[in-house]
Amino acid sequence: LHSFPTRRSSDLITSGKIAILPTSTLYGISCSYKSKKSIERVYEIKKREGNLPFIILISDISIISNLAQEITESAKKIINHYWLSRNPEPLTLIFKRNKSLKPFITSGSNNIAIRLDGLKLLRRVIDISGPIISTSANISGNSILPSAIEDIPDKIRNMVDQIGRAHV
Repeated sequence: LHSFPTRRSSDLITSGKIAILPTSTLYGISCSYKSKKSIERVYEIKKREGNLPFIILISDISIISNLAQEITESAKKIINHYWLSRNPEPLTLIFKRNKSLKPFITSGSNNIAIRLDGLKLLRRVIDISGPIISTSANISGNSILPSAIEDIPDKIRNMVDQIGRAHV
């Protein structure tokens, strides 16, 4: 894990590039949530319909207030139990999208899906780059979930700017 290119991954994402990064559950295609061009490219790489939004990965719960209109009391309890535990669990929460966010971030949806991933090296990347979108590194509709680099189709590997290799 010590050899993971945290700074390089963060810099690439910040500059609008696409990376395949490990998460606590699988390898995902990621880019900055602020880059419309990059998000469009991820849709193209995955061959995914443009009306299906991606989740947003964050590194700290303080970021939620920038993305969501409000954090309800029940959401706070779930966050405390699942995300702020010793081993954060891979749970995605749905919030009302902050109206200040550009609609392309959520494919026009009024909701936003947010996850605090438990993988520390991924959180270090996000600490530097800011929130990222993430989606499984496979072609939409494919049931094989990429838990190893070898599971990622060559077609996808050849279309991204970086592959961050690490044990998931």
